[in-house]
Amino acid sequence: MTCIGIVMMRTARRRGALVIALISAFAAGDAVHAQGASKPPLEKGSAPIEVAVDPNPAALGATVTIRGTSLVLQGLTTIRITVRPPQGSEVALQAELDANGGYATSYAVTAAGAHEVVAMAPDGKATATAEFSVMAPAVVSEQSTKAIEQFVAEARDGIGQLRQQIADQQSSPPQAELIERLDQLAGQLQQAPAVKLRQGLVPLDKLVQQHPSALTELQPAYDAVAEAGASAGEMSAELRERLQNVHVNRLCDDIHAAGEALSFVGLALTATLSPITTLLNVLVQKTLPERVLARVPELSADPLAEFMVSETIKQGYAGAQGYVTFAQAQVGLLGDIGQLATESLFREYCEEYEGPMKALFHLEFFEEGERWYAYDVELDGRLQLRYEKGGTGNDIPVRGEFEGSATKFTVWENLIVLEPRFRRYLVARKAYAPVAIPTPIELGQIGGIGASKLGASGLHYFNVPVTGVIRGDQLALEFEAARADYDENAKARVIYIFMEPMLPIPEIYTGEFPYYGAHYILTRATRSEPVFEVGEDAAKTSRFTRRFDREEHKPGSYLIRWKLDVQACNPSC
Repeated sequence: MTCIGIVMMRTARRRGALVIALISAFAAGDAVHAQGASKPPLEKGSAPIEVAVDPNPAALGATVTIRGTSLVLQGLTTIRITVRPPQGSEVALQAELDANGGYATSYAVTAAGAHEVVAMAPDGKATATAEFSVMAPAVVSEQSTKAIEQFVAEARDGIGQLRQQIADQQSSPPQAELIERLDQLAGQLQQAPAVKLRQGLVPLDKLVQQHPSALTELQPAYDAVAEAGASAGEMSAELRERLQNVHVNRLCDDIHAAGEALSFVGLALTATLSPITTLLNVLVQKTLPERVLARVPELSADPLAEFMVSETIKQGYAGAQGYVTFAQAQVGLLGDIGQLATESLFREYCEEYEGPMKALFHLEFFEEGERWYAYDVELDGRLQLRYEKGGTGNDIPVRGEFEGSATKFTVWENLIVLEPRFRRYLVARKAYAPVAIPTPIELGQIGGIGASKLGASGLHYFNVPVTGVIRGDQLALEFEAARADYDENAKARVIYIFMEPMLPIPEIYTGEFPYYGAHYILTRATRSEPVFEVGEDAAKTSRFTRRFDREEHKPGSYLIRWKLDVQACNPSC
């Protein structure tokens, strides 16, 4: 057993080792809910390391990027990487850690099939593994266009479901117009743009199959096709899940859900459109035919070779252009129909309060008066409340949601405060907060995969439903379980390095500390059942505004602050 291990065991007999002390601190009462405390926050291990490969899948001949993160230890910064192709010898690579602990290198794939990548931490004690697949160009084209075709088909079926949902509502001019537009959209989705795209790529596939050296110039085109197929497959899964939740059997929520689903289809279609646009940009280059011919010397003696290569590229361009034109038209039409649903049809039957909300949550832990852990979470979003027109009686039921994203996380720690006698062995410590990127709510609605495809990888979305009642000039709300929250994914990473007292051998402890989600922050800030005073401003707009400012403080143990600002208007503000 190591010297530090012996010291920790002895300390455990007295008041609990470092890990045990942390668990005890997290279990301090209802105000400091022991979220995630069933596992020790810090566990002994090797230098942490992560690895990923992009793109995945990749086309044969592509250059993939191998990247990840690790920890500089004892001045060591070299990551050793092993690539294991399906046939042949292993390939050894290496990369250097940057100032932020990140690394990246490239690898040109030369064989089709499943590849394994193993990255070793600088101290040589920990590894991380990733897999990626490589496909021949013709397989990339076939599988990617099939994935796109399936996505369009599922979007068409989903539009049919929404059409039936709207048709079940009470007849009105906006309803009739919306049904007509949905029928128009369903008809356009009967087209087969992915089939035409596949037909356009077949000549390119044959060219590369007959003359593999041509792939050098056409590789970016196949990379784009592979990305489009991967996007389509991932978005199909999210689309199916989304459509399962559309039917809620409440008039105003039905219309709202239908409008959101239409917006979702448009955003999902955009996620597949971007890589096909890249494909167009590759194939439209005027010098591409000459560059391909320069790579294929065996064609130089053929007087028709230049014409043949040019026509092959033109066919691929035509297929891609057909899909881009189709997708752009549908995105525009979906936007118009979604606006018709959420405005004209909704206004026909329903009223709505809508407005901005902002929240700040601050938490600190203390041990005998000394702070050892603290963090902040900032939320930004909106409150929407819907109710049917023509409500009678004293009570008007409302339904809606707080919706938005966490826009900032911070973390500060000094865990050694819990066990001061370990301080002399401490070499270094680091804490990493999650990256949160302020993004439109619509990207949160599209789901994590779709949002990342549209450039919002730091999105921490939340959707917390509420129900309530308007009674005279008062609005009372109650919270329901969150439809979506970020608390399962938002965690601070903590790394501690201790040095053996007797030997110059570092020992590493790592852990993840969860953040409270939006549901917890909102319900605790408002004490679960907020009440608002509804009135009219000078412009005769019905509105309500309220600031919630709470604090719970147990001196020497914890300090928690909640700040929440909410306002909403009918119409929106």
